[in-house]
Amino acid sequence: MTLLFDPLPAVAALNRHEVEYIIIGGVAAITLGSPLLTSDFDICYRRSKENTNKLAAALQELKARPRGMDPSLPFILDGATLRNGDTFTFETSAGDLDCLGSPSGTSGYSDLLSAATPIDIGDG
Repeated sequence: MTLLFDPLPAVAALNRHEVEYIIIGGVAAITLGSPLLTSDFDICYRRSKENTNKLAAALQELKARPRGMDPSLPFILDGATLRNGDTFTFETSAGDLDCLGSPSGTSGYSDLLSAATPIDIGDG
């Protein structure tokens, strides 16, 4: 399945489900003015039970599947799965989406939140 990269539907789904997340990686750099090119969307998510349940619902809406995983293999996309892992790479209806609980060099969402810059990037 060839997927086009468009982060706005992912942002809209995450916002609809009230997921606590921070955009990181290439899309964050581009949003802040970098000429960087990227073909995926990276977020850092709060790892609380409530938030991972919301994230799972948003990912289900986006028809997320683990990237590179044989589609015939079972995968349960729920809050418990997200809490039992930390870093997930998905292919979605909006393109590739990477969800990181604790990005390298950080202690996670709370650490990044203290230096995050709120920016409106769409109607989502």
